[in-house]
Amino acid sequence: MQMVKNIVIIIVVVWFGLVAFMPKKALYYRLEEELAKQDIKLNEKLIDESLFSLRIEDVNVYVKGINIASIREINLFTLLFYSHLSIDEVNLDSSLGMLAKDIGRSDIFHSISSPTNLVVDVNSSIAKVDGLVDLAQRKVRLDIENSPNIKMIRPMLKKDEKGWYYETNF
Repeated sequence: MQMVKNIVIIIVVVWFGLVAFMPKKALYYRLEEELAKQDIKLNEKLIDESLFSLRIEDVNVYVKGINIASIREINLFTLLFYSHLSIDEVNLDSSLGMLAKDIGRSDIFHSISSPTNLVVDVNSSIAKVDGLVDLAQRKVRLDIENSPNIKMIRPMLKKDEKGWYYETNF
């Protein structure tokens, strides 16, 4: 019994050390480098790293030098076996007329119980969106709540027995 107790303590200490000392800011800067290769630049006002999370405030998103979106706050919370990314108040540029101008909150969840899937939950001015990103099959499916506001994006959507959805591969 003493051996099991010691093994559990070692596992918990190693897990805590990994999460606590994970270079969250360095991972964010690496993400910025990868996005820069696609000519996407992020300009943030504040990056705050804590024990289990990373908070980024006032992010402007530039694609090919054009500011297309501003994000009030991005929070990443991770325990390695469970991660939650929340994005608050995304305001898209008016030149993107087909899309929602304001996206209130977006949440992305990842769990070790389903390691190849990301669960997506978005609340926008157009509709509520629930979806799944399958990393193994490289497929995205977003189920969109039927709302009168989706008329402008309906040509991009498909319909099945559940309702309207958007599906693509990456």
